[in-house]
Amino acid sequence: MEKNLEHLKTIVSEKTQKNKSRAVNNNKKSVEMGFLGTSADKHDQDELKMATLAAIVNSSDDAIISKTLDGRIMSWNKAAEKLFGYAEEDMLDQNIRVLTPASRIDEQRLILEKISRGEHVAPFETTRLHANGSEIPVSLTISPIVNSQGQVVGASKIVRDITVQTQINQQMETYRHRLEALNKFKDDFLMTASHELKTPLMVLKWYMQSMDAKKDENHRQLMKQRAMQQIDKLYDLMGELLDVAKLKSKKLLIKPSIFNLETLLLDCIHHMDIVFNSHEIVYETNCLESLINADRIRVEQVVINLLTNAVKYSPKSSRITVLLKEDPRFFIVKVKDQGKGIPRKYHKKIFGRFFRIPEHENQTAGMGIGLYVSNEIIKRHGGKMWLTCEDDIGCDFYFCLPKVLPF
Repeated sequence: MEKNLEHLKTIVSEKTQKNKSRAVNNNKKSVEMGFLGTSADKHDQDELKMATLAAIVNSSDDAIISKTLDGRIMSWNKAAEKLFGYAEEDMLDQNIRVLTPASRIDEQRLILEKISRGEHVAPFETTRLHANGSEIPVSLTISPIVNSQGQVVGASKIVRDITVQTQINQQMETYRHRLEALNKFKDDFLMTASHELKTPLMVLKWYMQSMDAKKDENHRQLMKQRAMQQIDKLYDLMGELLDVAKLKSKKLLIKPSIFNLETLLLDCIHHMDIVFNSHEIVYETNCLESLINADRIRVEQVVINLLTNAVKYSPKSSRITVLLKEDPRFFIVKVKDQGKGIPRKYHKKIFGRFFRIPEHENQTAGMGIGLYVSNEIIKRHGGKMWLTCEDDIGCDFYFCLPKVLPF
């Protein structure tokens, strides 16, 4: 009985030991299988991560380029192809300097030096070369590429095309300069206009006060006459300003009629002789007929303006010549004076709105309107206006108007 019990114990003990051994072996197998499963999962995750990164790089709107520390290109995405005009197969293993303008070579060297030290390059604006040789304004962000040992082995570059942004910035800068110029122009005009309007008003006020101060009738008549001259001057100034406004809004009306240009010139000379007796005005022509189809009042305005300027800028007692000549299509009028002349650098500006020659501003009155209005009037009649003169030998102002051709 005791032997049977001992045998049973032995059998049970052996079975127990076998079961323990099986359990240990099973645990070992489970651990080994779990380890293998974990390794496989990590590999799949790494592949998924790389595929995701590749998809992001290829779908990016920004050019993304990687390069070695010696500048050799290692990767080139679709946006880089679009931006620079080079296919990926043409750029791999090429040096990044292919994209660098000659003026930016030092910039490229400094970038590689920073990357070699493991430093990031903050976004900055520069230019790079397209395949066609043109320069593209871009924004660059550059970061070092580090291997598993922590060593810098290359650089990753994000390139953003900022052509549109640059154009907008340039336009905004242009608008800013124009606005500054307009503000200065406005200030200068208001100052000039107020001065030109204030002067005849002050003189007019003085004449009116003088009329009250003296009871002599002759004196009163003289003051009245001079006061009327100042009123006429104010009227002319306001008329010029109104003409400028009409020209700007394209509301200056031209009412053409057929008349003799020579007759108009002689009438203007006669008028100037009455108003100014300080200059000799000589008229010359070889034209037998001078019929034009134009607005007589406006053409008279042009001639009076040219003659007034000739008187204003010429020495007293000097001669002013008015010449009428012709070519097959036009009658040409020249007004020649012996005044100060206009420096050549101002010839293209002289017909501009409110332009006054800086050297003459403090010597003669005016708002720089007359020649601008005159030039516009002549252009609206199908003619043109120009000048020839030396710096100190007087000026010849010309304008031409189409002839009335016989049927």
